[in-house]
Amino acid sequence: MQDGPENVLQTLRDGAWMDLYGFIPDPVELIDIDVANWYTSTNPRSPFVSGIFVATQRPGLRRTLMTVEGQAQLTERTPQAVSVRPVGAEDVADMLADDFDLHDVPIPRMRASAPEAVTDSMRRSRPDAARHWPAR
Repeated sequence: MQDGPENVLQTLRDGAWMDLYGFIPDPVELIDIDVANWYTSTNPRSPFVSGIFVATQRPGLRRTLMTVEGQAQLTERTPQAVSVRPVGAEDVADMLADDFDLHDVPIPRMRASAPEAVTDSMRRSRPDAARHWPAR
């Protein structure tokens, strides 16, 4: 929907429309997109680096498979109900193929401490970058 100069994606939740995100449809420089994509795909604190985050929407159903505290979980949301259930690591590849039509996807190791593990690895490989990745 349009909200002033902004385009807003909304979802119907509990009988009311809720904003998911918005953007202004102005042209942007390619470098701005590259930097944003690089950051979300490489920063150790990004949920896209340390686990799974995939969603699909069909009429009447939104399914989200994501890593929460090192555990994969599936959330299914319909206009009537929400269900959340854990998904075993051994079932993730099949679920991605069968439910999300994603095949031959490399599956990250799911650990609660994944961001810290990546940070520690970066600190060892690039001691000069330690100031950017402080210890917790």
